[in-house]
Amino acid sequence: MRKKLLTIIITVTMFMTMILGCNQEKENTNYGEPVNSDFKGIGFEWDMYDSMDNWSSEIYTYLKGCADDFKPSTIRVMFDIDKYCVSFSDNLMPIYDFETESMKNVYDILQYCQDNDVNVAIGLWHARHEGSYVNDAIHDEGNTLFAKVAVDMLAHIINIKKYSCVKYLVPYNEPNYTRRRRNNVLIDPYTLWSECMNNLIDEMSKRVFLSEVLIAAPDVSSMNDSAKWIEDSVKDFDNNIGVYQLHTYTSDYLVSTGGYRDRLNRAVSKANDTGKQFWIYESGISDGIVSGQGQTKIKTYDYVLGMTDMTIQAVLAGVDGMLYWALDSKMHQVNGVDSDFGMINSQTKELRPWYYSSTLISRCLPKGCKIFQGEDYKNVRSIYSINDKQTYAIGVNREDEAKSIKFQIDSDTDAIKVYIYLLNEQDVFLNDNKQIIPSLILDKSFKDGIELTVPKQSSVIISTEQFF
Repeated sequence: MRKKLLTIIITVTMFMTMILGCNQEKENTNYGEPVNSDFKGIGFEWDMYDSMDNWSSEIYTYLKGCADDFKPSTIRVMFDIDKYCVSFSDNLMPIYDFETESMKNVYDILQYCQDNDVNVAIGLWHARHEGSYVNDAIHDEGNTLFAKVAVDMLAHIINIKKYSCVKYLVPYNEPNYTRRRRNNVLIDPYTLWSECMNNLIDEMSKRVFLSEVLIAAPDVSSMNDSAKWIEDSVKDFDNNIGVYQLHTYTSDYLVSTGGYRDRLNRAVSKANDTGKQFWIYESGISDGIVSGQGQTKIKTYDYVLGMTDMTIQAVLAGVDGMLYWALDSKMHQVNGVDSDFGMINSQTKELRPWYYSSTLISRCLPKGCKIFQGEDYKNVRSIYSINDKQTYAIGVNREDEAKSIKFQIDSDTDAIKVYIYLLNEQDVFLNDNKQIIPSLILDKSFKDGIELTVPKQSSVIISTEQFF
């Protein structure tokens, strides 16, 4: 990533004129009705840190600055029971310490969200691993004790700490992959999750919360399992689910060929008649994942392209919001090694290419915007977003050759200047504050049309608003 001053735009403009004004392959027009009239925004996972060695007031200050650039609408915060439930009595009553260093880490994250109007989904990973004191007492997520320690935590955060930013409770992570046994007999994953849901519903009905909190479910992962789990959760628990959500970690092949949209829509369509929001609560590209290391391609522009394309297709598949996995590479570790999916590394202050593309996408898809489908042919895709008199476009060219595209849509904006960001190895520039600046600034409007030849294997973002 090269660091350049804003003045380099003059030079870039001279260079970029070579890729403007070509004949487009397909004419854009007014795209009619929006595919989403009230999009809920983009966010990320910001969990409790596995090691408090990776958390400090300095790191917190740095991360808040990164979050300010991103402007998330929602985040997800997950952690473990043993970070606040320090033991159990002989009669299995939980003993809490809600002021551990780990919980103070969570409060720091929640305070940022409270101060910046960011919604939060919070939850517990699991009933811990076999051999832990938590698992010895609770055994599995279908135990009523699991629901108690989860709701006790929720009540403390909302009623005692008064974090009204917490809007949703996640029952537990990726239940379709959770394998538990009772009397040496394997429990069906959906049965286990259903027991947990019933227990949580019952436990929450006994409480009074200072601010409304709903269940976000089913938190399932796997493109193969998701549609069935969504269908069953709608049938069995729709009255008690506030927002439907799932995880997607998908091959770049499925994304690059456009198949991700159709696969995701199979799951989304199962909840269409509920009238409730549908979110992706974790998302990432699966190519490059190495056990114990995380995503080995996280620093590449291939990952930028894949996640931009995934976001476009997710919006077109019908999701109302999307969370990226994850903010910081230092959050989670395996045997002391970072499980690295981070947009940033808070220890080294490294900002990955994916961080820059994500900050732009989040700002282009703010809460409350209207989204329209743009180009969608061969391996070229785009969407438009209109919000508060601003217009944005996000596009990808997955071909191995440059493609000419005309970006044009009718909107109420009267802006006659656009800021263009090309995202590839050559065309990304930063200011002195390490914030991304345009590759090109043009006196053009979306209404009249903006013709661009987008380089091969590149993302492009166009905005009537100058972000930094």
